[in-house]
Amino acid sequence: MTPTDKQELWNAILKLNNKPYIGSGYGAYNNVKNPALRGGLYNWKYRDMRDLYEQLVKYCELGEYEACWRVLLGYKTKIYPAYLRKIYQTLNCVPPVPCPAIGDIWHGGVVFFIDGNDYYVVSQSDYLSFGAPACNNDGAMGTNPDVQSSYQNTLTLSASPCGPTVPYYDILLFDDGFYSDWFTPSSEALERIVTSLGISFLTRFEDYWSSTEFDPFSMVTVDYQGSVSSTLRTSSGPSVRPIRKETCI
Repeated sequence: MTPTDKQELWNAILKLNNKPYIGSGYGAYNNVKNPALRGGLYNWKYRDMRDLYEQLVKYCELGEYEACWRVLLGYKTKIYPAYLRKIYQTLNCVPPVPCPAIGDIWHGGVVFFIDGNDYYVVSQSDYLSFGAPACNNDGAMGTNPDVQSSYQNTLTLSASPCGPTVPYYDILLFDDGFYSDWFTPSSEALERIVTSLGISFLTRFEDYWSSTEFDPFSMVTVDYQGSVSSTLRTSSGPSVRPIRKETCI
């Protein structure tokens, strides 16, 4: 990087000074309109800005473009997306990275849903499970149907009073060799996979666990055609099609 490039990068990062943002975690990141709801506030300090600057300069000078991208994504719960884009666009050392479109093969899967700067990809392979939670949660319904709730649903269900449960606990440990941040799709996420990618995308004649509760005793399941039903938690047979989320800068 030239001295001018470095100065422009520092000026872009300097704009973060005294800019409060959310703390950490997917839940907090989804509450950008009211960051006080979850995660607490994160206040940028000089040392934070200097650390970000030095990381980006180092990787630029090494020609490690992917590392620059990953550094910025690592700050996505602390920097508002618009600022992330400005900082990235200041990096003259990296080629522009286009945001994906529905149907693109991208970062471990196929893009099926885009929500602002967030995009969700679905694995092209099933995760075979051998049952859902074997007990109910005493009537406390803690999950939701929308796509954005999928990750928190999976966390909620993996902390069942039954202890580690399949598939919600095991899917958090799923690793395809490249990514290890997969989670179980909600009912609407499964429906969107079918409507966005077609009925031939999911395994024919297969049913899938969602991370959405139907009642204290059953989970919502969705078949390869997008038809919704419910299945007792104690049943075996349905599979899981893992999904993951990333941010397009």
